[in-house]
Amino acid sequence: MTFRGAISPALTRLQPVVCLSLVFVHSLAASALLVEVGVAGGSGSAGAPVGCIIYGPPAEIGSWGFGPGIVPTNGISACGYTGAVQNVSGAAGPLLAEQITTAAYSDGGVFNGTARARADYGDLGVYVSASSNGGIGGTDVTGASALARQIESMIIQNSALNGQAGVVTFTFTVSGSMLNVGSGLTHARLAYRQTPQSLPGDGMFIASVNQNSTPLLSFTPVVNNWVLSPGSLTGSASIQTAGLSMVFGSPFDLDVALMLYAIPRFGSGLGDMYGSAHLSGIAVRTSGGQLVTDFTVNSGSGTLYTADGVQSTVPEPGTFLFAAGSLAAVLVGRRTRRA
Repeated sequence: MTFRGAISPALTRLQPVVCLSLVFVHSLAASALLVEVGVAGGSGSAGAPVGCIIYGPPAEIGSWGFGPGIVPTNGISACGYTGAVQNVSGAAGPLLAEQITTAAYSDGGVFNGTARARADYGDLGVYVSASSNGGIGGTDVTGASALARQIESMIIQNSALNGQAGVVTFTFTVSGSMLNVGSGLTHARLAYRQTPQSLPGDGMFIASVNQNSTPLLSFTPVVNNWVLSPGSLTGSASIQTAGLSMVFGSPFDLDVALMLYAIPRFGSGLGDMYGSAHLSGIAVRTSGGQLVTDFTVNSGSGTLYTADGVQSTVPEPGTFLFAAGSLAAVLVGRRTRRA
């Protein structure tokens, strides 16, 4: 089985608001939420056409330049694999999605995968769990991915500054755990883009976990409480975006996605960030760098934001019931490959 990592350029397989100043009157665009979950496994159909041996990630997560190559060009079921990709979008949250799949490999091994995603304004959560004890053939597929995304239209206002240029920085708190047993990979990313901006966006948090080395982390923390050990990480961190240019009293869109995937290979992968990422701070400055504390935020969704981040959205970690021993279950869930 060819190891399927993040998408690459040459991927062939896995892989209405009135401002206080009468001069500036602007309307907010519609805000939106989206969740996507994808799980696939199996050996595929014998003698499959080319469209069944070229793989890519699920469409939404792939649009961020991320994700496992578990979806054949011709489709999962059309190529004899087991699993599905679900996409749910809407203007009101929370949005929820879940996909659970069990698949058999031609060598007698079994794949089990689960993906969950939750999206609300200022609060995003994802969870994946995947295990396999077979599936090393050239057309074998194994993996689970989850994405939660918000697109929030905002106007930052100050009566003395409306119409002037400014800079805004957003702080997100990310928390959870990641684990990998075997030779696979568990990978997470929090990325953002300010519309208009070209794809795939800027990664503000990246984490990669495999059994054989200390987890790789790429971010600039405000607060860092991650605990790292070979094959696992757990904890939390507060992370800032870059300073984003804006005009006081004028709308802009903040587009944020939290993404997670696991690719097991004779082992298990777990990523539980269902309680994060949470928008925990908004800092506003003039173009000259002076901190502005008396600002208000109008949002297209009607969500309340202050300097302390999102105020009206509460995470719902109990929406899906998780087994209390999920980490332990992954550790002991490896099965002996059947003869």
